Amino acid sequence: MPKPRLHCLTIAVALLTAQFSSAQNKRIDSLVGLLSSAKDTTKVNLLNQLSSSYWYSDINKTFEYARQAADLAKKLNFKKGVATAYNNTGVGYYQQNNYDSAIIWYRKSMQTHKEAGNFRGEAFALNNIGLIYWKQGELPGAVEYYMQALKIWETNKLESEQSSIYDNLGNIYNEQEEYDRAINYYSKALAIQDKYQRSPHEKSMTLSNMGSAQLGKQNPTEALKYFLQSLELLDEDEKESRAVSLSNIGLTYVEMNNFGKAEEYLVPALKLQEEIEDDDGMVHTLMGISQTYQKTGRLKESQTYANRALSLVQKIHDNAALAGVLLLLSDLSAQSGDYKKAYEYFTKQAAARDSIRNKQNFYKIAHLQAGLETEK
Repeated sequence: MPKPRLHCLTIAVALLTAQFSSAQNKRIDSLVGLLSSAKDTTKVNLLNQLSSSYWYSDINKTFEYARQAADLAKKLNFKKGVATAYNNTGVGYYQQNNYDSAIIWYRKSMQTHKEAGNFRGEAFALNNIGLIYWKQGELPGAVEYYMQALKIWETNKLESEQSSIYDNLGNIYNEQEEYDRAINYYSKALAIQDKYQRSPHEKSMTLSNMGSAQLGKQNPTEALKYFLQSLELLDEDEKESRAVSLSNIGLTYVEMNNFGKAEEYLVPALKLQEEIEDDDGMVHTLMGISQTYQKTGRLKESQTYANRALSLVQKIHDNAALAGVLLLLSDLSAQSGDYKKAYEYFTKQAAARDSIRNKQNFYKIAHLQAGLETEK
């Protein structure tokens, strides 16, 4: 079955969580109103806030406001403002799935924060670079940057900021199917979130990731408990995160062979994802719906949803999801008696899985992990 989608926690406002709503429109109107009379660093900060406000609605405006912020900040020698503008540009490219460009801007942001002595910004940028490596399947690189960020938080005795790093490290081991290690990191993240009363939203993300690890351990009942807790913590306007939780609950019901309940959660999840154009999320949900229809004998509908998933996954360049979609299409083709097509899909999915394995240097990850433990 398709794996539940993981939440990766990132800078300031989590990339997978911010939503564009009527409240966001009001915020933008307020910022624009303040901009006309603002000067110097205050104006830079407003421009950067406007840039980030458009992450999920108008990437061109994200880029334009970030450019204006960077230009003014350079004239003022306001390095923190420059670094934030670089980060906003990186987020814009991330949203476009242009990871090569995103990582260039995140690196520029990291270096500028470092020059300015802003260790917080540097740590957030390192975390974001780790996220890009994770998205590209370059897990050793992801671990390396997450650990650099963690070291900054530890050096500055900011335990409250460590939860997102632990959560992201948990995702690495979840991806590698080292579920006990993943659960250990998620547990650390949850303990910090409770201790410092971090946002309900952040806790929701970690609970969802914990559910994914439990499902990986073949504990669907336990997984469902975490996914439902995650959903309860989300506000109605948090559409992307609600869609992820609804989809994960639906995928868990698929695993439990409760296809009626699976459809009950997967269909509204897909509707939300279509509304906000969440291609990543749609791939997993479409696979879940396809599998639900496959298991209930609705093969034509199952094929339609699987083909939609294939079109999207080729767009977002996610080899892990691609392998899953191709395997599903192979099974469907075999069920339909088209064994030639089934073989073609199976061969392609094997190649996709080989590509993933070639990127995962488990010994290097173990070495980096050992280094972290030694430093502690």
